[in-house]
Amino acid sequence: MSSSKSPAMKSALHGGILGNKGSKNGNTGNGSSVDGRPVAAIAPGLTVSGCKYDRSIEDTVVALRRELRTVYETLREQNEKLVDLEKDVRDRDISIRYLKNEYRKLKEYYQSNKSDLSVPPNFALNGSANKENGAANVDDLLQKLQKELKEKDQMVRELNQKVIRLSNNLIFVQKESLSKDDRLDELQNEIDKFRQVVRPITKAMIEKRCSEDTFDNWSPGVENTRVLPVTETRIKRQAISAEPLSSLAGMQGDLIKIPKSSL
Repeated sequence: MSSSKSPAMKSALHGGILGNKGSKNGNTGNGSSVDGRPVAAIAPGLTVSGCKYDRSIEDTVVALRRELRTVYETLREQNEKLVDLEKDVRDRDISIRYLKNEYRKLKEYYQSNKSDLSVPPNFALNGSANKENGAANVDDLLQKLQKELKEKDQMVRELNQKVIRLSNNLIFVQKESLSKDDRLDELQNEIDKFRQVVRPITKAMIEKRCSEDTFDNWSPGVENTRVLPVTETRIKRQAISAEPLSSLAGMQGDLIKIPKSSL
């Protein structure tokens, strides 16, 4: 009957015998054999989940950086708008000051020359000696000046309204800038907290972690800090000495190494 067994059955029996031998020789079940070498078939799929966890962390970091970059770009755009608004406000102020100055000059001139209100300095009446024609020209000049004054007053009012509107926009931009600064501080605090928990992730680290196939080398959220020499096999502890450490001091104050008993 032994000769009639299929190759699959032989391999299954052979694998079961080897598995029993491994368990009898002291396999602890944590993914390591007796001689300290990792067993790759103990936890299949852990490396894939570890890679997914690592990728999720990387995606979170990338998303945070993208959001931070967006906030920086928005803040830069708002700063540029703020500079443009400030420039526009300065230009409007210059125009308003100029118009007010012109208006003040005209008003002072006509108030100081009540007797000859119609004739500004260096003004000729087209060479006309007729008083009636001169009076008509003076009336036309007064009407023209009054019309110009009304237009300038209207321009001043419009400019004042624009200044008020630009001031409101400037206040809004400043508030938005302050809110963006607060948001940047919050994001920076979140990034600092994240960096305190997770080490900086690099492409080389991700490739190295994804290339590892066993639970001993890496597992999600757990760092294996044990260092096992390659040339020295791991020895299972059998007993613990109950003697105090003070009685184990040598001549130089060094602790005496007690060989482990093989019970």
